[in-house]
Amino acid sequence: MNIEVTHKKLLGLMTEFNEICKENDIHYTLHGGSLLGAIREQGFIPWDDDIDTAMTREDFIKLQKVLENNKNYYIYGDIKKQFRKIGDDELWVDIFVCDYIGTGISRKAKLFSLTALDIMSRDKNSMKLSNLDQYGKGKRIAFKTLYFVGKIIPRTAKVKLYNKIAESRFLGDKTRIHQSNDQFKARSKDFPREWMEKYLWVPFESEQFSVIENYHEMLVKWYGENYMTPIKDERNKDVHDIVRSLEDGGAKL
Repeated sequence: MNIEVTHKKLLGLMTEFNEICKENDIHYTLHGGSLLGAIREQGFIPWDDDIDTAMTREDFIKLQKVLENNKNYYIYGDIKKQFRKIGDDELWVDIFVCDYIGTGISRKAKLFSLTALDIMSRDKNSMKLSNLDQYGKGKRIAFKTLYFVGKIIPRTAKVKLYNKIAESRFLGDKTRIHQSNDQFKARSKDFPREWMEKYLWVPFESEQFSVIENYHEMLVKWYGENYMTPIKDERNKDVHDIVRSLEDGGAKL
């Protein structure tokens, strides 16, 4: 599927996601590269092949309930979350759930616990997506050890504990939040809770989608002060291509 077709289909999927959220008073924001594209390009970054969104835990729970009996769309994944069309595993809208996180030792404990459980919950397909070469020998050994220990623990138990810690442990004073179901580097970027309280609409291709009012601060946090200067980054493309090629809808998420 070429990038133009991918963008066209993703825009249609995101439009459906947006309509469901609007109809049910569910707040979300474009996030990551999709937020950057909305502000800098008024649409897709030319080489981007997915859509990222984020929402609070409260809004995500509302979305889950709304989609329980939907005949066309559903939430895929038990840790990582994606909005998908039934019968189509090629395209999706990533949903990053924002939970409270403390500071100091509490913050470190939460990030360590979630990271360990994330690694332990991976299957052989998702292990293929792990770029272990970026780590030193000690971290690679720890990663593989956690993975093999995780193989003897039922996945349902690991996922249940992951979500319990994400949602209700190490919350601090409930002034800071983070994307608890994101990858490690993103999971470790916390920000003020109030950033997820005010939203506005911005152009995205032929549509209007929701972003947080504090989008500038968020983009600076993620991409630096010069985020309006394009830098081509296709690191996610290979990962997405692998996921789309895997059987049974892809890797465990």
